[in-house]
Amino acid sequence: MATELAFRFNERRATQACALLLERAGGRSNYTRILKLLYLADRRAMQTCASPMTGSSIVNMKNGPVLSEVYDCIKGSGQHCFWDAHIATDGFDIRLLNPAGDSHLCDFDVEVLSELAEQYADASFSTMIDVVHELPEWSDPAPAKVAPLHAADVLRVLGYDEEAIEAHAQTNEHIRFVDNLLGLS
Repeated sequence: MATELAFRFNERRATQACALLLERAGGRSNYTRILKLLYLADRRAMQTCASPMTGSSIVNMKNGPVLSEVYDCIKGSGQHCFWDAHIATDGFDIRLLNPAGDSHLCDFDVEVLSELAEQYADASFSTMIDVVHELPEWSDPAPAKVAPLHAADVLRVLGYDEEAIEAHAQTNEHIRFVDNLLGLS
């Protein structure tokens, strides 16, 4: 039986990625637009190195794929100290409260986020929904509101074979084991 491919959500990386996008948008943006940009960034990271930028689990919703833990941060579900110190939700927008830096992002992450920010600088949230609806991994979860989108399924769409997916799953299982030993999860 195949090992489940799961990643550990990294609130600092997610916050810094979101903050970078918000900085490029003038400090404020519609949260659906930012969620779609962050999903595209995670997807690009998975395409390049089989590992997402944020580590967030993914769900399909009516408006496309969503990074679940990032959405929780935006909605104020749970305790997200680093996020809350840098980003605030204001209706359907999120805004940058304080710069979050980029110490947890690598050069590749910054490059991908900057490219996406530039590519979609003038895109509305509805345009971004249209963009992610064109992705082969998206499917409407109706009649449910939410359906899981497994990282392995995204990797398959991106051209990874089962052997590579299994190898990444085992590596991530070892990382989670070490994280548990160190009290990081």
